[in-house]
Amino acid sequence: MEEFNKKAKEQDDLGKKIQTVLTNARKDPAKRKTQNWRSKTAKQLQEFWNEIQRNHEELKVLGPTLRNTHNYFEVKYFDRLKTLHKDAKKYLESVQTSPDVDPEQETRIRRQLFRLQKISTKLTKIKSDLGQDYSRGRYELLAEKIQGQWRSIMELHEEIFVHEREFEDKYFADEMYEKTEEKKVRGCDRKTERKNPVTVRPSTGETKHPITPN
Repeated sequence: MEEFNKKAKEQDDLGKKIQTVLTNARKDPAKRKTQNWRSKTAKQLQEFWNEIQRNHEELKVLGPTLRNTHNYFEVKYFDRLKTLHKDAKKYLESVQTSPDVDPEQETRIRRQLFRLQKISTKLTKIKSDLGQDYSRGRYELLAEKIQGQWRSIMELHEEIFVHEREFEDKYFADEMYEKTEEKKVRGCDRKTERKNPVTVRPSTGETKHPITPN
């Protein structure tokens, strides 16, 4: 009887574990619900169910005389567990999964977003500084630093692009690289041209760069 009660208690614990897995699965945010997430969750549920089936067979052997008296059989607890497992599987199959996330790719994108934010702040500062009486030399030094940072951003963008499979991340959906590049061209590159304009002498047609910095 003691061994029977022990196995019956294990069945109850396994039922609670399945319920916990199902509850947590429902609470998980959509981003976490990838195909890999579904496979791992389904595997965990199946392991619990396999153990429940083994225990049930042992219970039938341990308590043939208890089938009409023990609560485990009276309430048809095995059938309840079977229904719970079936409901959990049905839920997993109904979930609209998100693309699987590559941890390394996720790290690349986070690093890139940080770099884009940093360079965007500098571009805004340069635009503000243009209203001040700065020498062309100082401005060109700032522009050179921007170009160096942008080369690193370009290299990482290429690496991100090569490793991406779904192109559904916000980085791609919001065209964050392209928008920052446009801001750079509009703010930094064109301002450099204005800082170094070309003048034409009407008499000779000779072009000449002014030597006096703006």
